Amino acid sequence: MRKIIIMLAAIIAAVSCSSGERICKVPEKLSYPEWLEGDWYEKNPDYIICSAHDGDITAPLEGNSSLIVSARTYEEYLLDFTEEISDDVYEIRFTVDRDSGEPLYLETFYEFTRLTDCTVQLREKHLKAYGDDVSDIEPDPIVLNRIANSCNMQK
Repeated sequence: MRKIIIMLAAIIAAVSCSSGERICKVPEKLSYPEWLEGDWYEKNPDYIICSAHDGDITAPLEGNSSLIVSARTYEEYLLDFTEEISDDVYEIRFTVDRDSGEPLYLETFYEFTRLTDCTVQLREKHLKAYGDDVSDIEPDPIVLNRIANSCNMQK
């Protein structure tokens, strides 16, 4: 247990920005767990809405499966970036500079929870700004299914 806590602290420290930095960098490869690797769909296996490959993740933005955001989308505007990993949960959170454009997602949070080897629940939360109007956006969590031969045979 102590080893896991030390490892998590090292991961968080490695991808977080120090308080003295104005801009931060997303690591070359994210540290998502093996169980998240692959392509995921909600209802139609021909329509992938989440993907984790080669150390990067794409996921829906604001619950809209036609809008895809990569973890590196806002890289040049990042103020803070963290990943947290446990056996069945992977979280990614980033905060961007408010002056970088409008409308703007000031904070973005994704939480992937492993339900089975073939399903995960995705929860997202955003703080969105448009001029002086700032709003919290938290769509309902969705359950995603893995596109894999072993998962398709279980149905």
